[in-house]
Amino acid sequence: MDHGAERPSARFAGETELIDIGAHAAELLARADGSKHGHAQRTLYRYGPASAVMFALRAGGTLPRHELNAVVTVQVIEGEATLTTADGPILVRPGSLLRMEPGVGHDVRADGPAILLVHILMIASG
Repeated sequence: MDHGAERPSARFAGETELIDIGAHAAELLARADGSKHGHAQRTLYRYGPASAVMFALRAGGTLPRHELNAVVTVQVIEGEATLTTADGPILVRPGSLLRMEPGVGHDVRADGPAILLVHILMIASG
């Protein structure tokens, strides 16, 4: 079943779900090959202020500089990616977890194909 084509209300229905990371990764890498900036993404789940998003980047793929009012963790499932913050570049490889505080501006670049799993916990404004 193509879970990517389903509406979020259908994709996130039910109390539990076993998510096939490998299947999503393969599909997203194929989509990344045809994209302008060399990446594709899919929200795997969202519950209140928490979400998990998978990113696939082809070799040379980038995500332009951005920031979120959220605590963000980045885990590389395959390949490696360089995230650049005001403190400089950070190479993230499988087996490591990068944590960023809210408001940390960063961009992302992959020298080879890479799959990233990003967990986001939005911080309430006000």
